Amino acid sequence: MKVKKEESDHVFDMMKSKETYMFSFFKTDDITGVKIVPYTFYIMEDGTIIFTHKGVDSLQEEPLVTTEEHQELLNRIKENLEIEF
Repeated sequence: MKVKKEESDHVFDMMKSKETYMFSFFKTDDITGVKIVPYTFYIMEDGTIIFTHKGVDSLQEEPLVTTEEHQELLNRIKENLEIEF
């Protein structure tokens, strides 16, 4: 999967312009009161993937954005998680 660095402002503009799915991972079952998400990535409706973390508990200074769309991957994730929106 090829990615490129993008400025945060540009990435947020991209995300506002299309439906975007956010996938977050936590270290605990109880997320009540959690202020910082340990790991998150986003997939836009066209299959563009945005990585905001370089590792667990480690945000990227500049998000990485895939250079190609991965629509089939998004469809498989939605199917496996039974997401219908």
